[in-house]
Amino acid sequence: MLHVLGRTFLIPLGLILSAVAAATVLIMASVVQPTIGGAITEGAMTTLRAVFDNHMSDADAPERIARLAIGFSKLTFALLFLPVALMAATSEIFSLRSWFVQALGAALLTALLPWAMLPSLLQGTAFASPITGLLAATGAFAGSIYWMVAGHGAGRSPRSIEDRATFTARR
Repeated sequence: MLHVLGRTFLIPLGLILSAVAAATVLIMASVVQPTIGGAITEGAMTTLRAVFDNHMSDADAPERIARLAIGFSKLTFALLFLPVALMAATSEIFSLRSWFVQALGAALLTALLPWAMLPSLLQGTAFASPITGLLAATGAFAGSIYWMVAGHGAGRSPRSIEDRATFTARR
């Protein structure tokens, strides 16, 4: 009972902290690496300029801006929260307590989910490879943070020595 209560608190805390860690890594990478920061800034500014210049006189402008904001929020959700949440659910269901499994799974999902959601994004550009590597590193770091907070105790609580001895004695 106490294990379940602890998991109820630790899992959401681990997910929140891992999302904050992933966002921090992405922000730091965009500051440290001018290519990444410039590409992110240029892409955002170009998109915003196109939306505001072409569509502000339109009657549908608020709807288009809302759809753009929803698209950005889905991408952010796919980058920062979803990969670690999927790995957390998998590790809880199958009692996977390995750091390696958590970090590797989150790295793979973080690197692949955005491309799966938006297959035309950066397709055929030289920028796709560095971004994929950055996303994999971000996922590995976020998965590691989750593992430190909640992942190392994933799954059912291990049976005590007395419970195991009683179980084997009954056979």
